[in-house]
Amino acid sequence: MPYVFAVAAIALISTQAGANAVASPVLILTMPVAAQVRWIAPPPPRIVVAPAPRAGWVWSPGYWRWTGREYFWVAGVWLPERRGYGYVPGHWERAPGGWIFVPARWLRRPL
Repeated sequence: MPYVFAVAAIALISTQAGANAVASPVLILTMPVAAQVRWIAPPPPRIVVAPAPRAGWVWSPGYWRWTGREYFWVAGVWLPERRGYGYVPGHWERAPGGWIFVPARWLRRPL
């Protein structure tokens, strides 16, 4: 998986030892971190004619997946539509030092 998400939590940190210990809340802020930048560029996307639209379904196009040694093609699939959301397919983006894979996601549409 190309992203590692640090865990968000509120921790209680003891500031003294023993019976008189005082616990202070500490907020641990987190953000997505690119875990694996690939310096080998993925092959160009395959040219695949998208199937005709189907009511209640969204086409997720194929993509190149990194195995740790090489890229292999993952074929596209139909996904059930999520009302009120738009689908953003997974894709590769250029990053400092190489390439990162941005996973597919559903974005809530504005009301």
